[in-house]
Amino acid sequence: MTPATRAAFTEHPGLAAVRVVTHLSGGEEVARATLRRDALTDILWRRTLNILGHALQEGRENPRQLEKLTEWGERYTEHRYNPDYVQH
Repeated sequence: MTPATRAAFTEHPGLAAVRVVTHLSGGEEVARATLRRDALTDILWRRTLNILGHALQEGRENPRQLEKLTEWGERYTEHRYNPDYVQH
């Protein structure tokens, strides 16, 4: 959910979704998320990029901004976490 993701949807009309898979340096999968092309309206894209900007600018000093970005992403993507890395 970045400007590059939005550009990919704009530049490639046949692109149905974007999937991101996060791995540890040893190769173990930690998480994956799929954003469908139609998941975000123009207004939601603007809000997404605003939340991303706050997370990038303020995340180190205010980790809540990172949590907000994660929660927003979970709302609009199909996602899965490796249970070994999820605190219950």
